[in-house]
Amino acid sequence: MRGKFLFYRCVGSIASITISPGRFFAVNEVKALLAHIVVTYEIKFEEGKQAPRGLHINMMRIPGEANAMFRKRQS
Repeated sequence: MRGKFLFYRCVGSIASITISPGRFFAVNEVKALLAHIVVTYEIKFEEGKQAPRGLHINMMRIPGEANAMFRKRQS
């Protein structure tokens, strides 16, 4: 009986950490915002510049800095 209690307790603690139903709403809101920006604006880097190189350290990626320009699309 003790083994089952420990198993359920572990499953319960994992479930309480990973269950957060609001995360799906948040992800969909971010997707909608990004889609709105991409459809509404033209986005490009400064004149004569390209996408910056990122720095890779083991499994981490540190993005480079760049300025982006946004212009409302002509309809």
